[in-house]
Amino acid sequence: RRSNMAVCVDFFGKDKCLSQITAADMDDFIIWMRQKDYAPSTIRQKACVMSKAFRHFHRRGNLSSIPLFDLPTIGDNTRDRVVTEEEFNTLVSLFAYQHPEWAAVWVILMDTGARPSELRTVKRGDLRGGLLTLRETKSGKSRTVPLTARAAEAFHRLAPTANFEFPFAFATPGAIRHKWDYAREQMGLADDPGFIPYALRHTCATRLYAKTRDLMLVQRWMGHADIKM
Repeated sequence: RRSNMAVCVDFFGKDKCLSQITAADMDDFIIWMRQKDYAPSTIRQKACVMSKAFRHFHRRGNLSSIPLFDLPTIGDNTRDRVVTEEEFNTLVSLFAYQHPEWAAVWVILMDTGARPSELRTVKRGDLRGGLLTLRETKSGKSRTVPLTARAAEAFHRLAPTANFEFPFAFATPGAIRHKWDYAREQMGLADDPGFIPYALRHTCATRLYAKTRDLMLVQRWMGHADIKM
């Protein structure tokens, strides 16, 4: 993906030749991503872009060898931060009056466990009978989840004023980061590396399992391809 390649270019520079990149350079790249608090799964995605590039040009005879480096395993740095009810209420209240569309985003992300990228591609017609269908997912398979009363209210409250076809198109990665950083400052959590938008998804999964003790249900709800997630 273009975003993964952009991170690689950001570290190595656009003028760096693949033939000049060593195993030590790749180790430094992975350390750099860890310092930026990327999750292990994200680090693997970025590093795998480099692996594919190495293999591609090696097969074509443009590289004499492929540097060997270790990828982090899933689970060795797993974030376990959840958002408390008090934190969530404060988060929503910060946006409720001047930016209600963002209050709606936080509510729906919390109560559905959707990834921000999945919410951005939701269409107006994807909500039917209290069920929200997420079509553009990480796994490539659509899934349908029920909305809580407050999430359904947030969706309907936002819909008339938003983009006609894609009500959440405004929630781009940059916009989410900007609004979340504002909330972190206002809530005194700027130094908490675990307080990130994805913590809403973690909280949804944790609460769902706490109430049901059904790991298979959590897997289907969250759209995890592997139950080990």
